[in-house]
Amino acid sequence: MASFEQFFTLIGKELAEKIEFVCSDMWQPYLKVIRTRCVNALNILDRFHIVAKMNKALDEVRAGEARRLAQDGYEPVLKKSRWCLLKRKTNLTAKQRPDYAMCCATT
Repeated sequence: MASFEQFFTLIGKELAEKIEFVCSDMWQPYLKVIRTRCVNALNILDRFHIVAKMNKALDEVRAGEARRLAQDGYEPVLKKSRWCLLKRKTNLTAKQRPDYAMCCATT
């Protein structure tokens, strides 16, 4: 983190304020430095980390809903449904298609 701060010290406030775009991950120390040193820049978050966080959130919601449905006595339709939620319908395997029809189909 110190080297990141040193970079902005090296280029100076005037040049840092001229930066228009910054691409970074979502690590809070990076975001803080970018916010304070590149006050005019648009911070673009990298796609890899956004998709990773979305996948983690989707898994947590799916697993939580599966547990809740099981506790309420319903059939575990969301169990092993991760790929039917993440894949395009056209890319599903023959084994995954019935899962998609059960948990992912739109009305």
